[in-house]
Amino acid sequence: MLLTMTNIFNNVFLHESNSYSGHLAIRNFITSNLSFYMNDKTRFYGPGFSSVDSNNSDLRRLPFCNWLEQKCESLVKTNLKLQKIWVNINPKNGYQARHVHSEFEVAGTYYIDVPTNSGDLLFYHPSPHVESMNRLKPFWDFTHRVVVKEGDLVLWPGYLQHEVTANNTNDLRVSVSFCFGR
Repeated sequence: MLLTMTNIFNNVFLHESNSYSGHLAIRNFITSNLSFYMNDKTRFYGPGFSSVDSNNSDLRRLPFCNWLEQKCESLVKTNLKLQKIWVNINPKNGYQARHVHSEFEVAGTYYIDVPTNSGDLLFYHPSPHVESMNRLKPFWDFTHRVVVKEGDLVLWPGYLQHEVTANNTNDLRVSVSFCFGR
C-alpha cells in the first residue's frame, strides 16, 4: 500500500494506492451494472457519463461507503458525513471539465478501472492570481498533476478546482466520486 499525504498549495491532500480490500467487489458491482450508469439520463458533456444527479442509493448500501467515511475522518480529524456519491465513466475522449465542490468540506475519487493513458487528475492553485502571474513570470506551480491507477483513492478540499484530462484509449475509465460535509 502506498500512502502519500502531502500539502499541495498548502492544502491537505491524500493519495493512497491499493488500500481497499473490497476493490474487486466494488469493481464487479459497477462493471456488472454499466448499462445503469451509461444511458441517456447519465450522459454528461462530451462522450462521458456521470450519475452525479441521481441519489445512488445502490452505492450507499455498500461497505465501501463506510471505508470512505473512515478514510475521510482520518484525514480531517472530524466527523463528516458522506453527502454525495456517484459513478463517472469516460470512454474514448471522455473527460471532466474544470470544476469545484465548494459546498462540501472534502471531495474525492476512488478509481475502479484506469487504463494507461486514460486521463490524469489535475488540480489548480486556489488563488487565481498565481495562474495569472505564471503567464508573466513562472515562479510557482499553479497546477498539480496526479497520475492515478486502478485502486487509488484521492481526497482533497472541496474548494480546490480540478479536472480530469481526456481518455486517450479505447477502454473505459471508471471511477466513483464523492463529497463529505456536515
